[in-house]
Amino acid sequence: MKVKKRDSRLQEFNLDKIKRTICNASDDIREPMTEGDLNFISDDIEEKVMKRFKDLVLSTELRKIIIETLNELGFRSVSESYENAGKLEEVNE
Repeated sequence: MKVKKRDSRLQEFNLDKIKRTICNASDDIREPMTEGDLNFISDDIEEKVMKRFKDLVLSTELRKIIIETLNELGFRSVSESYENAGKLEEVNE
């Protein structure tokens, strides 16, 4: 599975990178997550991505799935932190 970035570059779908960004978002708001939480969330994200997309997912769609999953699993404040970090990245591009 490939991820198409906003600048059209392609990258491999990488669960470790997703875990890292979620972990950073949780640390930013001083609500650190356990490895178990991160594994549970990332497994759910991977399942959704694989069901919805065949070979390629847009980074914007992946981001929506991550936010959706965090909210569904009760990590709303982490979801907000993750979403706000993404908005900051867009401004700095």
